[in-house]
Parts: sequence; structure tokens; C-alpha cells
Amino acid sequence: MNSEIRPAPWVDAAFIENQRRFSAEALARYQGQHIAWSWDGTQILAADADRRALDQKLREAGIDPLAVIHDFVDDPNLSCLCAAASAVAGLRRIFAILHLHFSW
Repeated sequence: MNSEIRPAPWVDAAFIENQRRFSAEALARYQGQHIAWSWDGTQILAADADRRALDQKLREAGIDPLAVIHDFVDDPNLSCLCAAASAVAGLRRIFAILHLHFSW
């Protein structure tokens, strides 16, 4: 087991500026998805609705998931209330699984 902890580098100074150059139309195709930005913010390397699936896509492409900047593109058709309700439902499922797994 490798116990060495890699220090997280600072975000490239140009990241924010480059990220802002993406138009709303360019980001619209990623609505409701997790995305992986290149370290300098010039491109989106991969996207998926599921964060774990995104990391798997990155690994399959030979990209370390820790070497990108993860983000999420909100779906403007979902209200915050819907997103919150979905998150609460997900937490309830997780707690139910943990309860079944750890109740002896």
C-alpha cells in the first residue's frame, strides 16, 4: 500500500480566466453532469452524470482523476428545491444501507 500523500498543487492562475471563456451554450451540453476541467481551464476532459463514472472515464483515458478540476454544471430546469429533495432521498438511501450493514 502506498501511504505517500501527494501535495495538491495550486490551481493554475489562468484557470479562472480560461474557464470564463466558455460560453453558456458550450456548457449547456453538460447540464446536470459532473465535469473534469483541464488544469489550465482550457478544456473539459470528460463528463458524466455520475461522479464515480466520470472518474472511471478519466482513468480509462489515462488521466489521473486527482489531476483535474472537478465541477458540476447545474441543470437550469431543476429548482434548488428539487435538487435538495433528490439529495435528501440519496442520503436516506445511504443511511438505510449503512443501517443494514452495521446493525448487529
